[in-house]
Amino acid sequence: KPLAGVMHLALFWGFIFLLIATAAFAAWERIGFPEMTGWLYYLISWLADVGGFFAMLGIVVLAFIRYIRRPDRLNDHKPADGWILALVFAILLGGFLVEGLRIAAQIKLSTTLQQIAYEQDASPVGWMFAWLFKSMSLDGLVLWHRLSWWSHMFLAFLFIAVVPFTKLWHIFTGMIGYYSRDLDPKAVPLIENIEEAERFGVERIEENTWKDLLDLDACIR
Repeated sequence: KPLAGVMHLALFWGFIFLLIATAAFAAWERIGFPEMTGWLYYLISWLADVGGFFAMLGIVVLAFIRYIRRPDRLNDHKPADGWILALVFAILLGGFLVEGLRIAAQIKLSTTLQQIAYEQDASPVGWMFAWLFKSMSLDGLVLWHRLSWWSHMFLAFLFIAVVPFTKLWHIFTGMIGYYSRDLDPKAVPLIENIEEAERFGVERIEENTWKDLLDLDACIR
């Protein structure tokens, strides 16, 4: 499934870049390291912006595949499927709204646009969002930035909380299953006295190996 695979790749690495950026800026704020200025700021901010944009694009395409194209392999829609996509999209969109409001406030506080023009390169997506709020007052920008920030945090922690109880759990089980896969040649096990056997294969959940159960957790539709 090339399209779905590429979109999952964009979504995964988009979140990785956003996680790195969030951790780096939080560490700089708390302990002063790494110093998020100069080329390092440009690099991490740009990766987070571009990664977040492609992650949003991935969500849109995955929603299109599930609800518009509707392939046969995705014929068992559940309400949680849509809510998960909406939650992830809202988190990503909320991050850009927070960034856009912050940049818009910086533009208001700058005496010339040139003082803040570096954000156009370092945060290209956030810069576009900032122009949505250019007509707002500074007080309005500060208020909406705070509201957006807390909303963004609430959704982010909600996402973390629901991971173990939804198909989002495959983020971890899929990676663990892939890492622990058996690379040895496979063969169908022989059944002794097949003509007299009363059972064929696994009949109870307890008869599965830990790897079988892990693969079951990682399997989603």
